[in-house]
Amino acid sequence: MTVEVSPLAGKTAPASMLVNVPRLVTAYFSGKPDPTLPSQRVTFGTSGHRGSAFNNAFNEAHILAISQALCDHRRRIGIDGPLFIGIDTHALAEPALAMMLAGTAVVALAALVVGYVLLKEVLAAGQGTAKMQDIAKAVQEGAAAYLKRQRNTLVVFGAIVFLLLFALPADDWSERIGRSLFFLVGAAFSFTIGYLGMWLATQANLRVAAASREEGGRETAMRIAFRTGGVVGMITVGLGLFGVVVDIAGGQEQRLAVLVELAAYGSRANRPRVPPGLRFVLAHSDLKRRPTR
Repeated sequence: MTVEVSPLAGKTAPASMLVNVPRLVTAYFSGKPDPTLPSQRVTFGTSGHRGSAFNNAFNEAHILAISQALCDHRRRIGIDGPLFIGIDTHALAEPALAMMLAGTAVVALAALVVGYVLLKEVLAAGQGTAKMQDIAKAVQEGAAAYLKRQRNTLVVFGAIVFLLLFALPADDWSERIGRSLFFLVGAAFSFTIGYLGMWLATQANLRVAAASREEGGRETAMRIAFRTGGVVGMITVGLGLFGVVVDIAGGQEQRLAVLVELAAYGSRANRPRVPPGLRFVLAHSDLKRRPTR
């Protein structure tokens, strides 16, 4: 049996055979595929969609269409579990991942904006009589004292965990620093949600009680109550997604760093349930940077 050996075996590939990666990435963003041409549509084989940006067969529009199709399919058949995202080693893997992260960042920003709008609506509601406000103030002072005590306890606990994570074995110093810092990011976001939830609860209780005293106030009071829950829910979603996007985009591409951040973020037992349509967990153990081909 004769084995043919390529004359290029063991040699550096000539420049004429290499892809111009900057031009390829430019074509990925600038090319506009024509859906009327079968060669430029999304097609799936054994390894997913294939194509080249140079002939408008693998462009930004393809990634957006695939992402939308996945979301529509999950919603249609009732899938509400985690969505796992990986990355390949080819030259357009990074731009494609960047598109996914950008979409996630937009969802995070939208959730924060919706939360802010709902918050303004809740706080704009009437606060009732002076006696009601005096009682609410006493309740708010007690809640503030509890939050202060909780904050002081969590600061000590967070410092201990930060040092323990820093001391764990790692490939390099950047991994040690990254997982420790992102634990603090998750913990800070978690405390922010906890503080906002309790503070807003004491504010909303007064406004719900005041609205219920008015004629036809039952509907108004219910709306304020639901808006209050919506604020905390949207801020929870927004900060959770934003934290993971910053983690990955910042170069901390170790799965442990992401899981540590999510664990810290989800450390509150009384956190609101994230709506299934917005639950988004990134597991990217295969995101180690490798040479492109």
